This record gives sequence, structure tokens and C-alpha cells, in this order.
Amino acid sequence: GDTLTGLIPNLAVNEYGFEFVALGVLMYFLREKKDLLCVTYLLFCISQFSAEMLASGGATQWMMVIALPLILRYNGEKGPGLKSFFYVFYPAHTLLLFWLSNFVLTQRAGF
Repeated sequence: GDTLTGLIPNLAVNEYGFEFVALGVLMYFLREKKDLLCVTYLLFCISQFSAEMLASGGATQWMMVIALPLILRYNGEKGPGLKSFFYVFYPAHTLLLFWLSNFVLTQRAGF
């Protein structure tokens, strides 16, 4: 079950939820409007911080704000052709981290 959801995209169980998909769509449509993109992105970071603090008392996802200067530097041009590499790297590292976390959890539980 869990391994399958790691291999097949599923909007209902994506990493961090639907709001991150919505952020990606908003960023696409605001790519020409840098000021509005900044405001939207910063408000999203604040909302993530607030939600995490209310839920658990600790927050880390808000640090995505550090990526904003890099996002703003994008000039619309295609970068180096590493597409094939990332099609393999992203699912491979996600699967590796999934297995590693399960291994650590089972070791802690004494299984």
C-alpha cells in the first residue's frame, strides 16, 4: 500500500497536501507578476508556519521562504538538460528515504 503511493502520483496523498499543488499552479500563473508572486509565496509561508505551530508547536516548512530569491532569479530560459536525471533521482531518493524511515521506525519499535 504505502510503497505503491510512493511510486504512483496521487493528488490525495501528495507530500504536504493539496495546498502545495495549488501553490505550484499559482506560481505558474504569477510567473510574469513578480511582486504578486512574492506576496502570495510569503503569505503561503506564513500560513504554513502558523498551521505547523498550531498543530505541533514546532515548524520547519516555513523555511521554504529561503527559496524565494532563487525563484525570483529564474529568467524563463531552459537550464541544462538534466531532465532525465531528475526523473530518476526524485523518485529514487523519495523511495530511499521512505524505506530508511520505515527501517528506523521498526528498529525503534523493536521489530
